[in-house]
Amino acid sequence: MNEKLLLCGYGYRGSKLARCFNELGVLKYISEPDQTKRELAQRMWPKAEVFSNFTDSLLQEVDAVAIATPPETHYDLTWQAIACEKNIFIEKPMTTDGRKALILTEKALLSSKVNLMVGHIYLYNNGIKQIPIPIGPATLYVKLLN
Repeated sequence: MNEKLLLCGYGYRGSKLARCFNELGVLKYISEPDQTKRELAQRMWPKAEVFSNFTDSLLQEVDAVAIATPPETHYDLTWQAIACEKNIFIEKPMTTDGRKALILTEKALLSSKVNLMVGHIYLYNNGIKQIPIPIGPATLYVKLLN
């Protein structure tokens, strides 16, 4: 497998994706503006090149981009990745604005080189499908640890 993936964002979700992409042998680049998170990513994944700037990281030889940043950044980052003709996986939600989601979808559809996917993995997880959906008022259970 020679694919090269750029992971944008190394927070809670990005760190989980990094592990999975590393196991697949495709994690080559990580983009993270926060210095502390960048340093952690570099320690955890020394074979990956870590960037502070997403635009600079897109200039690398990248086949796909995974976006795991705060939702309000998804639109701009995805727009840039589509413009560079990269395949894209975005963590949910795709955007914080339905119109912007449609714009990105149309832009990706107009390109014959871009695949755009949103991470609604639970829709396809058989374990999640088997969990009964409660009906009636919601109840929150909290277990306090001493």
